[in-house]
Parts: sequence; structure tokens; C-alpha cells
Amino acid sequence: MVCSGASAAAPEAPSPAEAVPTEIVLVGKVPVDKGHLRCGLYDREGWLTRPLQRAMAVPRDRRGECRFQPSSAGTYALGAFLDINENGTLDRNLLGYPKEPYGVSN
Repeated sequence: MVCSGASAAAPEAPSPAEAVPTEIVLVGKVPVDKGHLRCGLYDREGWLTRPLQRAMAVPRDRRGECRFQPSSAGTYALGAFLDINENGTLDRNLLGYPKEPYGVSN
């Protein structure tokens, strides 16, 4: 998966430490055009348990794109999975390993 962020230049541009990204985009490459790509924007405290924002995309041409609008400057991480059977959860096997395609940022 590839993610990118873009900042809009304001008339009085804030310092880089204070800049709020106007949009964070997660582009996921998926193995099939089936189900929904379910994405989450996380901070450190809620990593993979409590997303700050959620987004969903229908895969087309083996890719999906989720967009987020963060409300403040900060360090964010992204996670996504392809919900092939559309049950709303990342399915796991008996050992707890994911059975559906997934990806996370570092």
C-alpha cells in the first residue's frame, strides 16, 4: 500500500511542525476486485483498535483509495484490509493470523 499526505499552503503558512495536512490518501493494491477496502486512520493511542477516522472503497482495477481529513497536525498511521466476504471484520484463522489481505503503514 502507498500513502501520501498533502498540505494546503495558507496565506500565512504555518511552520512545518504546526502544518495540518488537508488530506491523507491511502492507495491500496488488492488481489481481487471483490468486497470493500476498509481503512482506518490511527494515532499512537488507538493503533489498530480505535481509528480516528474510517473510510471504505470499492476496489476497481485491483486498487482502492481511501481519503482522510485530519483535524490537527500530528503523527498518524494507516491500516486497511480487504473485506472480501463483506462481514465487516478482518477474518482470522484458528491461530489468529489474518485470512483476508491487509496492510499497515509504519
